[in-house]
Amino acid sequence: MASRIRKTLFAALLAPIVSLLGLGNAQAGLISGNWDPAFGSFLPNMSWSANLQILVPNACADQADGDYVTTGNCALVSNPAQRLRVTLLNTGDPASAGTFDLTAFSSSFSRLRVTNRQIVGFEGTVGAFLLTYFVGDVSFPSSAFGNLFSTSFQLTGAQLTCLACFDTMPHPRPGGPGYPDPAPPDRVSDSQNLSQFLVTYLDDTGTKPKFADSDGTALGARLDGAGVYLGQSTAIDGQLVAFVPEPGSALLVLAGLLAAAGASQRRRSQA
Repeated sequence: MASRIRKTLFAALLAPIVSLLGLGNAQAGLISGNWDPAFGSFLPNMSWSANLQILVPNACADQADGDYVTTGNCALVSNPAQRLRVTLLNTGDPASAGTFDLTAFSSSFSRLRVTNRQIVGFEGTVGAFLLTYFVGDVSFPSSAFGNLFSTSFQLTGAQLTCLACFDTMPHPRPGGPGYPDPAPPDRVSDSQNLSQFLVTYLDDTGTKPKFADSDGTALGARLDGAGVYLGQSTAIDGQLVAFVPEPGSALLVLAGLLAAAGASQRRRSQA
């Protein structure tokens, strides 16, 4: 009788676990990346921040650590970037800032980086330019000097490029009178002080984090300026926590423990 009761309890515990494991993940998850650096020595009073949201198949993040081309399990939908927000700031005047919030642009990514079952890097471009010459209804910081900027993404982090970059104001418009020939060189943002934080979600709306702490807050991957994985946290400057396995992995472990316990009990009963 006792053996029959134990078997019944074991089956009752195992059933919901198997049910949860069978649910599987969504077809495509949302990756939200945040970057927060200063531009660098050429524009010393300018800092910038960026947020990119991109759709990535969950099967890609479920692979072993490494860099993957966007084919096969990592094949992206056409124009996978959903949103790009870039803010330019004046470090001497935090109230002086201009934000570009872009939802209509072309994007192309050729490689992704996976670490601890999270997407932690992209390689690609977005077809968006940030024009600060014409102020219009937006107040751009004077530290941008009216330049034209573009964004790009490497596996090691995001970059902001100042195209034909001037470090004075006013300066002539491209093609206008007094514009130098050759044009000034492009200047790429430094990465020494770059902070990076990427969160992997299981759905395409960013509501189901792949990893969460005990309070249910989404855990993302923190990286340094060279794209090196530092650990998990709840914010770009938050405290690092120990790696938390996703719920599916925890359920698999629990199911294995219960199965082992059941097998051990059966052996004892037979003995």
